[in-house]
Amino acid sequence: MVLKSLFFCNSSLIISKILVNIRSPSAIFSSITRSNNRCSYYYFFSSSSSSSNKNWSLTHQIAKAFHDHQSPKPLNPILLSKLQLHHVPDIILSLKSKPFSAIGFFEWAESFFISPLSAPSFCALLHVLLQNQLFSRAACVFDKFTMQFGNDYDTLDAFCDLDSTNPSVVYGFLIESYCRKGMFGKSFDIFMHVCVKGIFVSPNVVSLLLGSLVDSHCADVIVDKYGNGVAPDLIVYSILIDGLFKAGRLEDGHRLLLVALDKGIKLDIIGFSSAMDAYVKIGDLGRVIQIYKRMLNEGISPNVVSCSILIKGFCQNGRILEACGLFVQILKLGFEPSILTYSALIAGFFKSGNVRDGLYLYKDMIKKRCEPDTIVYSVLINGLCKQGLVGDALRFFFQAMNRGLSPNVFTLNTLLDSFCRLKCIVGVMKVYNLMGMLNIKADTVTYTILIKGAAQLGRVDEALLLFFQMLKKDIKPDVITYCTLIDGLCKLNKTSAGLCIFDFMCKNAVAPDIAIYNVLINMHSREGHLEAALGLFVHVVERGPKPDVITFNTMICCYCNFKRLDDAVQLFAKMTSEQLRPNAITFTILIDAFCREGRMDDAMLIFSKMLEEGPEPNLVTYSCLIHGYFKSQSMMESGLKLYNEMLENNIAPNIVSYSILIDGLCKRGLMKEASYAFHCALDKHLLPDVIAYTILIRGYCKVGRLTEAMMLYDNMLLNRLTPDHFLERTLEEYQLQKAGAKHFCA
Repeated sequence: MVLKSLFFCNSSLIISKILVNIRSPSAIFSSITRSNNRCSYYYFFSSSSSSSNKNWSLTHQIAKAFHDHQSPKPLNPILLSKLQLHHVPDIILSLKSKPFSAIGFFEWAESFFISPLSAPSFCALLHVLLQNQLFSRAACVFDKFTMQFGNDYDTLDAFCDLDSTNPSVVYGFLIESYCRKGMFGKSFDIFMHVCVKGIFVSPNVVSLLLGSLVDSHCADVIVDKYGNGVAPDLIVYSILIDGLFKAGRLEDGHRLLLVALDKGIKLDIIGFSSAMDAYVKIGDLGRVIQIYKRMLNEGISPNVVSCSILIKGFCQNGRILEACGLFVQILKLGFEPSILTYSALIAGFFKSGNVRDGLYLYKDMIKKRCEPDTIVYSVLINGLCKQGLVGDALRFFFQAMNRGLSPNVFTLNTLLDSFCRLKCIVGVMKVYNLMGMLNIKADTVTYTILIKGAAQLGRVDEALLLFFQMLKKDIKPDVITYCTLIDGLCKLNKTSAGLCIFDFMCKNAVAPDIAIYNVLINMHSREGHLEAALGLFVHVVERGPKPDVITFNTMICCYCNFKRLDDAVQLFAKMTSEQLRPNAITFTILIDAFCREGRMDDAMLIFSKMLEEGPEPNLVTYSCLIHGYFKSQSMMESGLKLYNEMLENNIAPNIVSYSILIDGLCKRGLMKEASYAFHCALDKHLLPDVIAYTILIRGYCKVGRLTEAMMLYDNMLLNRLTPDHFLERTLEEYQLQKAGAKHFCA
């Protein structure tokens, strides 16, 4: 098949350059000393040995001699005298189950024959090596082959004669090898051959070929070689477009898709679906919709696959209503929703927190006799676990097993993670033991989850034991594992151990990401080491990895802790100048710092900026401001006004914000209002903590209402709350401790 205008040099069609790195394989041939070489194999045989081999053919006898050894057993000189060059390929192929013996025979044959071995001999050895996946050794043989026979030999004919190896592997190897040798014309000939034959070739190989042609500026040469006026057809374009998208070269694939359409090539729905699926995987819904609309404009009707891909894209982006509309459209078109359709929509419902509709869709799927597979059950289990419904997730897990479906490590890791979040050690152990019973090997994610669970429970020794057990089993920790362990150690004040693990990670060539640096900066901040924290921050700003919002928030908080508010504000300004959008936490950190210092005007300036530019202030933001106002008697009205504004914005207070309000009201002596706020919290099923009780008890004491204070204290004891040091001092100050004890005993 001839190809023109597929590869070209103008900017609209040149594919972005890629570097193709192929290891230089070590030579598989040992140096052969030719002096006296043949003589070493010419040992004499007894007459009985000679007669016993009469029933064996020449090929089988020689192959048998090499079968168990790379060097042969002694061979009869008379037998060897009959060996010809054309026997070599057959002998090599008969050793296909023993590739190293085949290599040994090939080396021996090179030294035995005066003439060079034939091309079919090389091809036979390549087939044996490829069948046994010895690709680096095959590359060495191929290099020697091209040195001996050059560009002119017809490898297609030679390899077509030997059809025992998977053709996809063989042709993929040839395309890759000729590209590596810079013989792009030859590589392209083979590619065109497989297109005509309809043989599947790995998308990575197609991408390599295309990239090599562009990188070497051979596009025009290829077009000229195949003559003018001939353009690639649908098959070639489809293979190239599909290959580029599957290889992750999305922009190149999309550009070639548009070129094909502009040239009037009528692509089928498979090409469009492949493009849509690639963009769904990277979360680019806008490009997915663009391709879908172009498909419709080309007069191509959507099928259940293309619609399901679009549904998945909508669901991933939280556009569940549009996904449901498309699902209804599938039904109206008379299509039967596939497993992909159901799994995508169920996942969308769970992601939006709509568990009920997700389960209803699953039941509908069962009613329509659409048998759920492992993917559907994984979606159900993962969705339910994220909603905290581990019991329901387990029910579906065992239901899947009863249907004969084998769970994978992803599903079991999901269950493990859920039990760790619930701090249910029994559940964790049961799931982990189940993995062993089902012969499912724990992976890096498994150990990362277990390490996180142990650290959250304060079991440092167990977390470290799991880490070293992981290393012993040759399961390599990734950057997330290291980050989880370091974070856990730092939170438990094991900073030296955390730094040791960090050093160990760097020595093992695992590059720390920004999350690990965030953990270390936060650790130094909590330890009171401002200079160390600042040093790490400067390091990531100047050398990378690129700091994120959490990095800036951590450093701003560090400055605030050391009351260097001006430095914190400067860093906030630098953050916005670098087009890094501050989040609600960023604003709240600064507002809280100014409030604690009594600088309410500065706090309100930051709050006003937050209201103007976003994001929306949250409960913590309002609580910090209200608390700041309540600290000053002259600003109580402003605090109450802000509290009402918070309620108007449908932000429900929690027990902390109620405690702040009660404290402010008590300071003004408004005990009736404070008591009302306290009981409002109870009505909303917010259980007061010891702080809320202490604030109200102290308020009653200050206005001389000691009986009510004592009753409230007794109520606190009935709710099994232990007084803190501040409350005990209050009781001692107003001599309520003994009275309260007597009242409680009575």
